[in-house]
Amino acid sequence: MDVEFADDDLRRLYSDSEYQAGYSTEIIRAFRRKVQFLVAAPDERSIRNWRSLNYERLKGRRKHEWSIRLNGPWRLILQRRETDAGVTLVLTGIEQYH
Repeated sequence: MDVEFADDDLRRLYSDSEYQAGYSTEIIRAFRRKVQFLVAAPDERSIRNWRSLNYERLKGRRKHEWSIRLNGPWRLILQRRETDAGVTLVLTGIEQYH
């Protein structure tokens, strides 16, 4: 799938092994692993079928966003953008759910 980063900090967190952006090593490791899966996924069905991701649409004023579980209360927040080539996932942030 096509994956873009809405934030330079997220891009750097993924590509720079020394950069931590204030997150724990466990969160960073989970983030990188999930982004690698998203990049390798052929389509959105693959993401939905991997149940442990908990790929789900947010509700209310955030209904235009989706989330993927990193671990425990931490979620990777993303948006879907339809293009002529298909769906592009735009990674917008890492948030603590509760």
